[in-house]
Amino acid sequence: MKMKSILQLPAVALCTAVLLSLLLSVFAYTPAAERLLHTFYESFSGLLILHLVYTVPVMIVGGMPISFLSHWAARKSGAYGKSRYMLELGIHAAGGLLIGSALLMIDSAAEGHAGSLLIGRVLAVCLAGALLFYHVALLFRRGDQAAQ
Repeated sequence: MKMKSILQLPAVALCTAVLLSLLLSVFAYTPAAERLLHTFYESFSGLLILHLVYTVPVMIVGGMPISFLSHWAARKSGAYGKSRYMLELGIHAAGGLLIGSALLMIDSAAEGHAGSLLIGRVLAVCLAGALLFYHVALLFRRGDQAAQ
């Protein structure tokens, strides 16, 4: 992996965290017309900040090493074209599921259990985040190639 690509990983992590946080906030937000009386609801900006607080560290601590590993493995394998894309996509997907599993284990250790509904949602969000990270990284790589 080139030094320029390594230096881009924090920018990719931050962009991915912002995009994922925006998506999560859109799905979690309850419009004023649908709110129940005497019930607290978080504002959209509050949800966005809350999601950013959690996604930025996960993208930096988990996403950056996984992206580095997938790029290194694809380069070492000599894969190119669609096979390289599928290899890197698979590594990112496995990494996202690994991060989700680790988060669930931490949560279940703290709480004593993990709800069955929570497991599917956490794994789905982590998988989506990992695949989003990979595609944002691809956009950054394309931008580099176009600039040269």
